Amino acid sequence: MNKLNPLTSFTQVEFEFLLKEFSKQVDDKILHFTLKGKRRSYPKFKESKLSSLHGSSKKLEFILIYIKEYPNLHFMASHFQMSQSKVSEWIAFLLPVLFHSLKKCSLVFHSNESFEIPENLDNILCDVTERQITRSIDNDVQKEYYSVKKKSHT
Repeated sequence: MNKLNPLTSFTQVEFEFLLKEFSKQVDDKILHFTLKGKRRSYPKFKESKLSSLHGSSKKLEFILIYIKEYPNLHFMASHFQMSQSKVSEWIAFLLPVLFHSLKKCSLVFHSNESFEIPENLDNILCDVTERQITRSIDNDVQKEYYSVKKKSHT
């Protein structure tokens, strides 16, 4: 599992912590929905061993690598030995499951919420992206949100 750290930024302990909740969520979704997102007419009680991503650990690894590295579908298909269309289906299937699991573990906060760093936390990893916003009429606000690097308001 050491190979995961550079690919996901998760330590073994963090991965296993998230895996507990993710496993419950993904098993529940597979029970009631197909990979294409259609509701099953009757619940499926066991995941097929022929599944392109067999096991919750493999699914979590897949979606975390996709989110962190954002590789193209051809690379993901080659790395996980499946077709590009299957990669797209798994991404669409697993993203909501991962987000729900992160919320259940209290690992997600909204952008407008204030975030207080707990005292027992040694370090924090924050991955952000600048995005354009509508230019404000107020000059002071314009100065605050202007990015010289991007030469636009972000």
